[in-house]
Amino acid sequence: RREVLLSQIQRTQSIQREHSELLERLPVAILSTEDGQIVEANPQVYKLFGELESKAVEDLLGALPEAERWEKRLEIQGEQRWISAFRGPLEGGGEVFILEDITRLREMEAQIEREERLAAVGRLAASLAHEIRNPLTSLSGSVQLLQEGKDNPLLRIILREVNRLNELVEDFLQSARPLTLTFELVELDQMVQEVVLIFQNDNAWRNSRTFNTAIEEIEPINLDPDRFRQVLWNLLRNAAQATSAGSQIDVALRARDEVAELVVRDDGVGIPPDRLLRIFDPFFTTRSGGTGLGLANVDRIVRGHNGTIKVDSVVGEGTSFTIRLPYGESRSEPQSQTVG
Repeated sequence: RREVLLSQIQRTQSIQREHSELLERLPVAILSTEDGQIVEANPQVYKLFGELESKAVEDLLGALPEAERWEKRLEIQGEQRWISAFRGPLEGGGEVFILEDITRLREMEAQIEREERLAAVGRLAASLAHEIRNPLTSLSGSVQLLQEGKDNPLLRIILREVNRLNELVEDFLQSARPLTLTFELVELDQMVQEVVLIFQNDNAWRNSRTFNTAIEEIEPINLDPDRFRQVLWNLLRNAAQATSAGSQIDVALRARDEVAELVVRDDGVGIPPDRLLRIFDPFFTTRSGGTGLGLANVDRIVRGHNGTIKVDSVVGEGTSFTIRLPYGESRSEPQSQTVG
């Protein structure tokens, strides 16, 4: 009997070890609770949420729905994450929660949707943009001739609105064309300094915004200089339009782990969380009179460089755009590439 008992104990211990190893290796977070308090958690829970300051499951997941399965967007360790959750009862009482981080999946879905919208924009732009641009060019030239030697406020308004329409047409054309990138080794730190200097001396913003730069000298990186100037100009314009006179715009550039990181931050009105999810969608804008194509083109150009762009915003405090560009083959020969 003693030998049988020892064999059963060893078998039980072996099953427990296999069970524990399985829970540790599973790529999903699993935790069990009793009366809403966390009793056990596998390593993936700590990897996802960090140290558990509280043992209450609602402190991790917020208010729990009645449903067995749900998805929820949570702020975890300072980042917005999409979590897929399953809950079920345990035989001895309490509940088990199975949680999976599906942020990357939702980001890919959003990216595909944006690309589909951009394709629709392209079809529309190809049929309309050139037909609109020609009369606008004639109208702009005629107004400038009428304005020579005169200071007519009505002519200034007409010219301003014509220029705004031209910007809209150009945004359409940029969205319609395949993204062709011509790579070359670029002193990105010098480029950023130049673009910021030109922008802060632009008549629209001169003496109305304070520009603070923290630009480190970094190794040359392989990118399309014209396209990337367009990216930075759009981000600066976006920051200026989101702020009022006397506001501050910060521009920082640094190298981190084979990645060049560019940050453009403003202290403007900020963007509500529900709108933040759609900030790079074509035709979506938080600004009256905006086209909703500027940031969509920025996102497309950054992705064409195999980079990423991230936006963080707090309503009433400001917005920050962070671009990360991998060095990758930055030391290779210049090249051209067509994207989409």
